[in-house]
Amino acid sequence: MTDVEWTPIYVNGYQGADIVTLIGNGATLKNLDAPLFKGGFAGGSGIVIKDLTITESKVVSTNEQGSGAFIECVDSMETITLDNCHFTNSTLSGSRTGGLVGWTSGYSNENDGPVKTYVTIKNCSVVGVKINATGSAAAINGHAGASDWTYTTIENCTVKDCTINSTDDGDWHTGVVVGTANVGEVTINNITESGNTLTQTGKEAPTTGFKRNYYGRFVGGSTGKLIIDGCAIANTQASLLTALDDKEVATVYLGEGKYVPSLYPGDIPTRESLTIIGAGADKTQFAYTGTNYAGQFSLSGFDSITIRDCEVLKRENVKEWGMIVFGSSNNANGVYTFDNCTFNGVGTTGIYINENVSGATYNILNCTFNGDFGSEGAISIQNNANVDHIVKVLGCTFNEVTSNKIYVHYAYDGWTLNTDLTDGIVWANK
Repeated sequence: MTDVEWTPIYVNGYQGADIVTLIGNGATLKNLDAPLFKGGFAGGSGIVIKDLTITESKVVSTNEQGSGAFIECVDSMETITLDNCHFTNSTLSGSRTGGLVGWTSGYSNENDGPVKTYVTIKNCSVVGVKINATGSAAAINGHAGASDWTYTTIENCTVKDCTINSTDDGDWHTGVVVGTANVGEVTINNITESGNTLTQTGKEAPTTGFKRNYYGRFVGGSTGKLIIDGCAIANTQASLLTALDDKEVATVYLGEGKYVPSLYPGDIPTRESLTIIGAGADKTQFAYTGTNYAGQFSLSGFDSITIRDCEVLKRENVKEWGMIVFGSSNNANGVYTFDNCTFNGVGTTGIYINENVSGATYNILNCTFNGDFGSEGAISIQNNANVDHIVKVLGCTFNEVTSNKIYVHYAYDGWTLNTDLTDGIVWANK
């Protein structure tokens, strides 16, 4: 395509265009100076591209909405598929810029829509590409899901030796896979990446979070969902509630800030297991709530619950006693864990356990308890008759705790306390 000024293809569904399919059969395009497709508009239309490589090109986009070597913008189109498409040894510049696809959106207005837009990018690669964007920037998709009716799946893709830069003056917008994950659903699986450089003028890249370099920012509002290798990303209270409302989500990674979820059955769908992981006890605060006034950390809907790497705050909008209160699990196989969490005392028990069913296991591992936990202490165990359960307190640190480290209410036989503590344990009525 030397000395050819390329005009990007526009698929206008509003004027009757259907799904346009381009089968490359392994062909390679060189010296492309503009995006292959401008994109398109309106339901019923779509773009499918398979088995095609763009290489040794200097692609420049003037589209202010979005820029991508294969597709600039997707607006209310039903089907977008890139399969076995590759962009290599090239440069790309534009607005919201992705190496393969720029900007995507469905359409959720019920009056003259809606249009659900499904974007699938699989078995693709971006290698040795320099990307410069004035907005969001990424090797695969610049801005994904500007409407809540956008469903993006990116899987089995490779990004290597790319330089990705944004000049946006807002928060961080640069990612390996997605620049901005917005109010739609974005699912990313099985990405191979190495040797990539992410920059943004005047900004420093975030350093904490699960596979944090995969995305620049997640601005999900009350509908957005970002799933990476089966794990949900939540950086606001709203995005946490959206993740918990999906019964298929078993692991949630929290960002910095305070989160107050309910795990009470009926408030969220039950599931076999749930793990919530913070960004560190110095960055993420977790405070449980629930529709039941007793405010028990309900376990009846789960075989396993783990809370990790958070500062645990006192429960909110429930009874005053206890920061975390475990009611009976009613589950002989249940395993419930707090790992590497910090409890800063506020005059009430840190963790209270009241199990009525044999077989359950409670793990309190590598946690830190600081200060005043009231008259009973940091950990209080209601030991009920004929209930054979296990409580493990291992690797924990207790700093200036004003009463007891562990307080056991009754001394019935048949249960197990496994701890490495040598002092600070009180057995009432023994």
